[in-house]
Amino acid sequence: MNTKILHVEKIVHGGLGLCRTDAGVVFAEGVLPGETIEAIVDSSSRVGGALIATNVSVMNASQERRQPMCPLFGCCGGCDWLHIVYGTQMSIKEEIFRESMARTGHVPDIGPLTVLASPEFGYRRRVQFKIDPEKGETGFFKRKSNSVVSISSCPLLCDQLNGLLDKLPLHTPSLGQAADCLKAIAGDRADGEAEEIQCPGVASFPMIRGMTSSRALIRCGLFEFPVSGNSFFQANLHMASGLATLVADWCNGDTFLDLYGGSGFFSTFVASKFKNGICVDDGSDHVTLARETLDRNGISSVAAEKSTVLDFLKRSIARKTRIDSCIIDPPRAGLERSAAHCLATMGPQRIIYVSCNPATQARDAGFLINQFGYTCEKAALVDCYPQTHHIETVLLLSKRQ
Repeated sequence: MNTKILHVEKIVHGGLGLCRTDAGVVFAEGVLPGETIEAIVDSSSRVGGALIATNVSVMNASQERRQPMCPLFGCCGGCDWLHIVYGTQMSIKEEIFRESMARTGHVPDIGPLTVLASPEFGYRRRVQFKIDPEKGETGFFKRKSNSVVSISSCPLLCDQLNGLLDKLPLHTPSLGQAADCLKAIAGDRADGEAEEIQCPGVASFPMIRGMTSSRALIRCGLFEFPVSGNSFFQANLHMASGLATLVADWCNGDTFLDLYGGSGFFSTFVASKFKNGICVDDGSDHVTLARETLDRNGISSVAAEKSTVLDFLKRSIARKTRIDSCIIDPPRAGLERSAAHCLATMGPQRIIYVSCNPATQARDAGFLINQFGYTCEKAALVDCYPQTHHIETVLLLSKRQ
């Protein structure tokens, strides 16, 4: 290990600062473009073959740097961009998105970008609290560690979840020694719970009797969504409706698919624009919840089907199923190449690709654009995760006539 003076060129996917040296690229945490830093470069620590700078000392700070408002910043692993002015966070995310499309997807121009910004704090309604049962501590993992940082309040969480977090240490013994985490989601009201609870509207897994409910209801736009403590739902309580409305605005036709559809979030929002649709997910719990969601909102034109995306697409091709619009919201790994090929073979006029990973989204979009004649008609950045490097992006890919 040795100390070096480094210049930060830009922030790359993953939130690290890229510095170029005679020995190659070095990545640094907690920096901003244009800053000069003094850091220890550890030749044994690498990310993707590049060296990592540690013990970073900023020699000339960017004007876009600010004092983090949380005393646990840098220790807690929950967020990594509290030191960056929010408007600059958005600019960096846009640059990362465009560069991913150009470098990974070989799509050099995605045109004008729709940007939806979020309130900076108090936005998160879904969380996984870490528990150290031996010490009785609750919070999040320490950065680059499995040790629990004990916290009683987090600036990113909504008031309901902070209320639960504050009371949680008193209730961890009831969860048992095997419990190392608690998943929770804040809704608008409990679903089917007659008993009075301390955190009304908060569902958790495992449920804490007298504290949380097993299920909750979330009102989003004109619709109501049942969720369990173990459910996936859009984490940003301010941005979910805007994201879904954007996706709905970009859809049209008679028939749609909602692939990786989960509990039917997007299907519920777009159903009224189509004669019929199918929500596809390979999780039994998700499909059951999707059917309940559709029924609760009076939607009979959409079916929820349990299947892997690849198997469903193969069956659809064999049946010569015609689809006008296809929504895809895959996990971070993106589309399997075989699934992407099947989707292109089906040839929907519009593909609305929602992603939390611009690198895999760019790879998949580039494949569809460069190999199968789609064009990037529209693009959006929806900031669901302020104060972190995580990015939520949407692409509208249209089939060339």
